[in-house]
Amino acid sequence: MRPRGLSLRTKWSLALLGTALVPLVGLGPLALRLQRSGLIASETALQAAVASQTTQSVSFAVGSASDTAHRVGLLLTSASAASERDPEAGANLIALAKAEVESAETLATLVVYDAEGGYIDAITRATKGGPAAAVAKTPLPAALRASAERDGAAWARAEAPADASVDALTYVEPLKAGGKTTGFVRAYLEPGALSRLVGSVASDRFGDKGRDAVLLADDELRVVAIAPGASVKVGESLRGKYMFAAMDPGTIHWDVSFQGATGTYAGPDGEPTRAAFSTLARHKWLAVVQRPERDSLAALRETQRAFVLALFGAALFAVVLGGALAARSTRPIEALVGLSRRLGRREFDARAGVRTGDELEELGDALGEMASSIKAGEAEIAKKTVVEAQLSRYLPGALARSIADGTRTIALGGERRPVSVVFADIASFTSFAERSSPEAVVAFLNEVFSILSEVVFRHGGMVDKFMGDCIMAVFGATEDQPDHAERALAAAEDMHRFVETQAADWKARYNFDVRLGVGVTSGEALVGNLGSETRMEFTAIGDTVNTAARLENLAQAGQTLVSSETALAVGDAYELRSLGPHALRGKREPVELFELVV
Repeated sequence: MRPRGLSLRTKWSLALLGTALVPLVGLGPLALRLQRSGLIASETALQAAVASQTTQSVSFAVGSASDTAHRVGLLLTSASAASERDPEAGANLIALAKAEVESAETLATLVVYDAEGGYIDAITRATKGGPAAAVAKTPLPAALRASAERDGAAWARAEAPADASVDALTYVEPLKAGGKTTGFVRAYLEPGALSRLVGSVASDRFGDKGRDAVLLADDELRVVAIAPGASVKVGESLRGKYMFAAMDPGTIHWDVSFQGATGTYAGPDGEPTRAAFSTLARHKWLAVVQRPERDSLAALRETQRAFVLALFGAALFAVVLGGALAARSTRPIEALVGLSRRLGRREFDARAGVRTGDELEELGDALGEMASSIKAGEAEIAKKTVVEAQLSRYLPGALARSIADGTRTIALGGERRPVSVVFADIASFTSFAERSSPEAVVAFLNEVFSILSEVVFRHGGMVDKFMGDCIMAVFGATEDQPDHAERALAAAEDMHRFVETQAADWKARYNFDVRLGVGVTSGEALVGNLGSETRMEFTAIGDTVNTAARLENLAQAGQTLVSSETALAVGDAYELRSLGPHALRGKREPVELFELVV
């Protein structure tokens, strides 16, 4: 008798088990390859987005610093010239320059030089200090001066920074007048400012493992900025290292906005790493985002472990369960990988179409909902940004923001609010306008209104309108200001002070002695959108506004007239001299007037 072989049950079990294992063994690697390619595509898209975010953040930071340097340079140059003939005018301009520097978050020190590079003046932030304090009074290096003249501006690493391991950047810009260079302004960024910015992006995106993930390099492949604690140091050359060992730096287009990605290379710790980069053409800088594959492909390792468990599960639960799991695992994963690729290309209308009735379907639906949310959010942010930017050209900033975010409407109507109104008029302007060209009149008014508007904004007021040579400002119009009367008088004082500071210059250029007549009153006014549905303006109307206008008409050159309501509101905060009752047009009873003593 022949020995008994395997039982039919065993054969069927083996056959069924083989039927289950073969698809798993065949489809499992395919699914893993698909997932790997999807994860790499998603990681590449993420790195590109982070690189773009880094260049945008750095561009905004250095742009803000250079803009501040330009404004302060002009103020310090004017102050140096004005101090010889009017020390008080020079002091006021220096005060404005210091206020600009103190408000700039990334600036440490700012120095102004003459046309030959000789030191004129400098400002160092009182709260931060700066790396340039020891070299502030030395001449501007000829190489930096030549570079700034040639390119219109120049960025460079500061000489002998206190700590060579952090970024210490300096910005130089020529000051021009009549097409000629009259001097230079040099700004020293706060040490480590860009590294902290880059580190913040890395931490927000990649957590504690992100110290080496994001860096900024220049066109010589030297590190400009990197997160504190990273293995690469500021100033270190990357030539032949990291991503530049896997690609030719000559393929990077430094003069235009350019993005790219690399293949696998050995990262800082020797691990296989991938990177993406984005150029900042204006400065010829490169934002690099790199991550080891062990981090970006962590989900793949989890899938590999799950696959091994699935093999054991197939052996235990036989063919049907194994076959079902294989069939249900590959097709949805392919769809989800395809969806992740399309989302990586910002195709936010794409959907996976997974209908398995399980977690994969939920994942596909969740990815679709995420894409819809991102699309809607980006559209809403872009819309609000455009609306706010456009409205702020015509409305106060706070009002423009409230309209853009929907907390305030632009419908016709208004509300009664306690306000203080300031009217400021240029004395003897009519005779100046009659003997001057229209171009000179417009240029002069723009200069005056720029100063008066800045004064109003500094004291929290709203510039309502310009009427010929008169400016109307309202305090307390868009937000509650219990001290609106004090703000109004402070603004009136500063208007006279700054006009006096510039009076000599205007006299020399326009042959006109500039003095203001100012009227201030406080009370209730109707504030809101007035006009028609097709043409409206945000303004204030009422007896308070009319009274301020009447006081301005009565005010002499250099005089500020104040109503009794304003005098009562400020109490002893300001020295006011009573001028007795006066009859005002439109008023039944005489109104007691006061003069602001300055």
